[in-house]
Amino acid sequence: VRAGELLVQLDADAPRAAVDEVEQQVASKQRARDEAQRNYDRIAQLKDRGLATVKDFDQAKFDLDQAQVELQRVAATRREVAARLRDNTLVAPVSGVVLSRPVDVGQVVSTTSVIYELAPLADVEVEADVDEQFLSEVREGLKADVLVPGRPRPIPATLY
Repeated sequence: VRAGELLVQLDADAPRAAVDEVEQQVASKQRARDEAQRNYDRIAQLKDRGLATVKDFDQAKFDLDQAQVELQRVAATRREVAARLRDNTLVAPVSGVVLSRPVDVGQVVSTTSVIYELAPLADVEVEADVDEQFLSEVREGLKADVLVPGRPRPIPATLY
């Protein structure tokens, strides 16, 4: 697997539905804020021409501020539910080889469950036994090929 590649998508119907619901709320609050902004701008123009009272202007400003606060509140909720949805998506933290998957499809897991065991391919150390008859040929810096089951090509290696 490559770093960032999707490993598993846990059942996410409830978090996905929560994201959809909050997106609707954000759109609604955005429209309310835009309407409050238009009303505020209109009242401000009327006040400048002496056609609106200070009370009307203050109320329009209050309504705009409240609409902005509500929009910020649901935006924060959107970030929270989006984070919950992301928590149901597991991606490979590093590039490497999947060694095992100790859980089965449909199994209930917790935050401490090991779902995949990965071996990174960067800076891998391989330990091997060498037959005595070849010891005279073994020297530091010797090039080798490491064969990994499931990989089409050997991995080049250097003896240390």
